[in-house]
Amino acid sequence: MSYNMITQSKLYDWITDINPIDFKNKSVLIIGSGNISKNYADVLSKLHIEDVTILSNSKKKVEDLCQKFNFNSLSGGFKKHLPNLKKMDLTIVATPIESLIPATNLALKYNQNTILIEKPGSFHDSDLLQLKQKEKSNTIKIAY
Repeated sequence: MSYNMITQSKLYDWITDINPIDFKNKSVLIIGSGNISKNYADVLSKLHIEDVTILSNSKKKVEDLCQKFNFNSLSGGFKKHLPNLKKMDLTIVATPIESLIPATNLALKYNQNTILIEKPGSFHDSDLLQLKQKEKSNTIKIAY
């Protein structure tokens, strides 16, 4: 085996071996309960993160999803609940596209300042430029 193949193999093992990283004490808020949120919930569960709250408009949808993973559910929308939530280590915004920016802005207003927004973030570059300005005091990333 060549040196390059050994190095690539070790690098692959390092990248894919997330078990030693301790995520158990992290808290995550997922805004939205659609298919993408289900995928995030599955990953967070596999990372053994227990403090996960999923916030949705739909009571049945969010309760079914949370029951599967033993996560906390909130229904009634982000406008209702974001003002009352504790600060989380990560907020994932996975709503329909037209709600991505409003949900992100409200999350930032209520001190959720480490945010992952599902793609595309917005159809309007002005929205994304506005978020770029807020990134100076927050961590805001768009999933891709």
